[in-house]
Amino acid sequence: MSDFDRNEILTPGARLRRIEELLAERGSLSLRDALAEMTVSEMTLRRDFANLERLGLVERTWGGILPKRPLVPEVGHDEREQTEAGAKRTI
Repeated sequence: MSDFDRNEILTPGARLRRIEELLAERGSLSLRDALAEMTVSEMTLRRDFANLERLGLVERTWGGILPKRPLVPEVGHDEREQTEAGAKRTI
């Protein structure tokens, strides 16, 4: 968790970064949870969710958002091939 103060007034960019942090921590983020974390109106958060969707970063759901990109970076073929190589040879 970050050292975020719930009562701190955030710029739009800082709000979007905070939403992304919460989404990464939780895997999904409801409007209700986001409202509990930040001192902004429901309409402000709805616009922020819409902006993140427009940027292609999230998918809107009923009452919240989900990440569009994987939260865990995908591992390339070469790296997967080297992972546990000894055990794979044994098998």
